[in-house]
Amino acid sequence: MVSDHLIYIKNVLEAIGSNMTRFTKTLPVQKMLADFTLYLTQSEAYVEDYFPVVEQYDFYRWLCGLLVCCMVVLILVFYYLGLLCGTCGYDRNATPTTRGCISNTGGNFLMAGVGFSFLFAWALMLIVVVTFVAGGNVEKLVCEPFEEKTLFKILDTPYLLNWHWKHYLSGIILKNPNINLTFEKVYSDCKENKGIYTSLRLEHLFDIYEFLNVSM
Repeated sequence: MVSDHLIYIKNVLEAIGSNMTRFTKTLPVQKMLADFTLYLTQSEAYVEDYFPVVEQYDFYRWLCGLLVCCMVVLILVFYYLGLLCGTCGYDRNATPTTRGCISNTGGNFLMAGVGFSFLFAWALMLIVVVTFVAGGNVEKLVCEPFEEKTLFKILDTPYLLNWHWKHYLSGIILKNPNINLTFEKVYSDCKENKGIYTSLRLEHLFDIYEFLNVSM
């Protein structure tokens, strides 16, 4: 009886070893890595093509930001110098026509600050309006649909991201756009802490249960 159990256990272990060897040979890891590497290479080439343009516009963005900061700092300097000169040159008994040089200089700084504020207020208001419009639209069109999962329904619309593919995600990952693999389903599975094999339905690439079957 003991010898029969030992033979059975030995056969099971040999079957597991042969299954693991066959599994490592048939697992399409190399093909998946090659496809992923090709995708990364194409993406890198695309980024490198447009990188000089992006770098140029980034310099313009930096220059505009610097000008705006200098403009705000200049106005603040005029205001602070005006207050400082007005405080230092203050004379209780002096009339507006008999004020000292320091007091007059403080008034000039204040008027200069007001003048520059009127001159450049349109630029500051434009920045505020653009930021508000962009932030509001992102909140309404991206953040809220993402939280309510309506964004995934848009991305899962058949033939939207690729005219020839019904389901874009399954076409990219599984090379079969007819498999019902959606962004919403993958997101829900990830939130439920399901494995990547189940979430991405990788059984359509290779059936791991076939290799893990050790029944005699």
